[in-house]
Amino acid sequence: MSFGEAVSYVRTVGAIAWLLWLSIPIAAVVAIKRGKRNRPGTKLVFPRCVLWGWVFLLCLAIAYFFTGAWYGENGPPPQVVAAQATVSLLVVLAGVTAIYVGLYVTTQPKRE
Repeated sequence: MSFGEAVSYVRTVGAIAWLLWLSIPIAAVVAIKRGKRNRPGTKLVFPRCVLWGWVFLLCLAIAYFFTGAWYGENGPPPQVVAAQATVSLLVVLAGVTAIYVGLYVTTQPKRE
């Protein structure tokens, strides 16, 4: 993989990972509304924890950005970063999928 291809690949994979991560609060809000309809009177702890956990992680990410510790001139070559980005995308995909499954299961109607 050439330098330019690796850079393009890393940017694309990063954008996909960010979109997956940004979809979590939307799914949590939808799950809360679904849970209120399907389970009236319950507290819906898991969807609310997912939503507030996401907000907390967003605040941490903003604080990390302002520290400037993320920036560096002498990083690994883009081909190595492309491999790391692929693994990161798989981890993000597995985590988001697990959260979606948890939101779906915890907001299903109660079995009688």
